[in-house]
Amino acid sequence: MRGQPPARRLFIPLIFTLAAKLEDIALPTFLTNPTKIANALTAIHYRLHTDGLVGYYDLTLVAEALGCRLDWHTVPPDIAAPRAVEIMGNMQLSPYELKSRGRIPVALDVVRRLHMTLRDESALLVGLPGPLRLAQQLFGNDFAERFAAGNSDTEDIFDTLTEMILHLSQAFCLVGTHLVLIDEAVIPASVLQRWESAMVPLWNAIRFHEALPVLCTDTDIQARDLAEGPLLCLKPGQGNESPLPEHSFALALPTAEALPMDITRWVSANNCVLITTDGEIPYQMEIQNLQRMITEMRSILT
Repeated sequence: MRGQPPARRLFIPLIFTLAAKLEDIALPTFLTNPTKIANALTAIHYRLHTDGLVGYYDLTLVAEALGCRLDWHTVPPDIAAPRAVEIMGNMQLSPYELKSRGRIPVALDVVRRLHMTLRDESALLVGLPGPLRLAQQLFGNDFAERFAAGNSDTEDIFDTLTEMILHLSQAFCLVGTHLVLIDEAVIPASVLQRWESAMVPLWNAIRFHEALPVLCTDTDIQARDLAEGPLLCLKPGQGNESPLPEHSFALALPTAEALPMDITRWVSANNCVLITTDGEIPYQMEIQNLQRMITEMRSILT
């Protein structure tokens, strides 16, 4: 977090909605109850003996705050966006107004409670959508293509959403978040440089609050120095013989398939500072299977 590698790599699997099963409560109800969320996350953390826990991980959180309706018949929920004119109006919300919308107050309260309970003994991680992912939720899956085509409206939308995520990240840092994970959609090569430049203020803002920005995307982005850009989540697959990055990185282990058997060199690298998962561990997973998965991951890490 301060530009120095930890004494050992941290193990923080992305477990969030799965905690609702411990409370045996419907997920939509669970996600609006900060007491139940904090208690369940703490219980899982102590049961699995991880180095940190997820304070809130919801890639629909901002879309809902901007007026989208969520259909919880599926997990993750289907997103139904309102008319574009309504979304554009909501995008003019001040940072203070944004923090009071949807479940954002709940998420901030959960992190605040966990921070008071854990007293910096464990790392707190929050997961938010990247601006391109959020734009696709709000304006359709072809947003990235229109953005790459140089549409001026999409550029303004992208800049506004990036600034909103920056302000929201700052709010989470102020209540005790240690790692802010930005989960981004695939970035077209034609706008990658533009995207990287626009994200610099976000990375700087998170680091200003002495937190660590973490980036998860399927786009091939060159690893950055830990002291400058975000910590990149890398996903080595079966038979992956690509060279190890020269700078610090996070290793994202798969949750939907068997663990690669040839990742020893990745795990044992001195500049591998964080072990996490390549997304949130699915809500549908049974608790006993979660225990087996974590045990298997630990067997590779040791």
